[in-house]
Amino acid sequence: MNSPNIVFLLLDAARADHFSCYGYHRETTPYIDTLAKDGSFYNNAYSNSIWSLPAYASLFTGKYPSSHGAVDWSKSIDPNSNILVNNINKYGYETSAVTTHLLTCGHGIADAFDQATWIKNPSRLPYPDDPVIESIERDLYSGKSLIDSIPSALKTLYKDRSFETLPNAFSYTLREVKYRTGYWEDDGASNIIEQSKHIIDEASDPFFLFANFVETHDPYRPPKKYIDKFLPESVSISEANQVAQNNMVDLSLGIDSISSREKKILIALYDSEIRYIDDKIKELSNYLKKQGKLDNTVFVVCSDHGDLFDEWGLWGHQGAIHRNLCRVPLIVSAPWEQKDEYHHPVELRQLAEYLPKIASGSQMSIPEKEGAVVEYHGWDCQISNDQWDKFDEDEKKKWGTYSSSYLTRNWQLLIDANGNKSLYSRDEKIDEINNDHTSKINKFENIILESVGNPRDNHDTYRAEANKSEKIENMSDEVKQHLKDLGYA
Repeated sequence: MNSPNIVFLLLDAARADHFSCYGYHRETTPYIDTLAKDGSFYNNAYSNSIWSLPAYASLFTGKYPSSHGAVDWSKSIDPNSNILVNNINKYGYETSAVTTHLLTCGHGIADAFDQATWIKNPSRLPYPDDPVIESIERDLYSGKSLIDSIPSALKTLYKDRSFETLPNAFSYTLREVKYRTGYWEDDGASNIIEQSKHIIDEASDPFFLFANFVETHDPYRPPKKYIDKFLPESVSISEANQVAQNNMVDLSLGIDSISSREKKILIALYDSEIRYIDDKIKELSNYLKKQGKLDNTVFVVCSDHGDLFDEWGLWGHQGAIHRNLCRVPLIVSAPWEQKDEYHHPVELRQLAEYLPKIASGSQMSIPEKEGAVVEYHGWDCQISNDQWDKFDEDEKKKWGTYSSSYLTRNWQLLIDANGNKSLYSRDEKIDEINNDHTSKINKFENIILESVGNPRDNHDTYRAEANKSEKIENMSDEVKQHLKDLGYA
């Protein structure tokens, strides 16, 4: 067979146990389910970090976060270390990336592609960093109705108007009207699919196409026809929109709280986002079939990490290495016969070597491992100064600490730079340690030390490089805007 085309699709923040093919009680992924049924289904795939930048960098370089170094928003990888794309290029592939997220923010990941197309998030304002709009936003969300809040917003606009503010105010008001009336739009997925179709039409075989989707990242506002896919009938658009506004940092710190009903609404919206992207993936697959290319295309579907919904008191993807954050969906559907389900762990960083081998003509599966190693350099690495300032000094000491973990099918060891060690049987913490547990702890800790080094050394090395304010100052405007889009600023 000729070298296959490779289409690699990544859903941001999509946890494995919310895909129906992974046993979820809702039918969130009917099309992805068919890919899993007919292809290689990896039941225990793990990202090597719990948030996007270090996870992406590991995926493309094959290295652990401490090795590639892209562990906060000011960091980047050496483009030459992107062995996934560089090695695929060597086999004569045209390599393309289409993205609303991360690859265009100057982190070195996109540099290895022949072409990388940035799709603007439709909800982004024309001009970033507008203090007037920030003031207007506070007025609009002061508890007033939309109609009652407009006069105050207009007064603020008149007092502090600027060239940038007028188009921003128009765009912002239109966006808020859509939010509050249920005319929600996607975050760029439709445009990503259209651009992907264009690339498929223009590319010479074989081609490698990478596309990612941020719809499954909070805030969860699925397109209009998907809003009530899983919502209880009694939920209004106004209530759903209010729940979607919740800030995951504030929920995790206890600054805000939500009821059990609101939690159900939040999860339903998240599931609807997954369902929507499943349909977009089906649309792209059908287009490949229409163009006569599907029978020679390898489809890879995965995520960079998951989201938490109050596990360990945490929300979103931050704070700690929980299994539901680093266990991700991973499905490979290839033209050759390969129906199989793999239960032992694999790490996403293995894709950096696996996909070039597929490009070379291999029909191998991803080698299974006994366990996976995950790293996290601290909560402050992924949020802005304004968000980090919400933490008191004790919280900063607790959450600004390096940690690493080793996960097998049934066990997890979590260790940190302060010498803390916790053993879990799946999600249950083991409080009474017996000899068998001690043996596991020692074995797993040795694997962590051999793979990524000593937690205290990793913590001290990273913290010695720069303080948080210096890292923020080094961020590009695009990264700062990206943080705002994703609720990190």
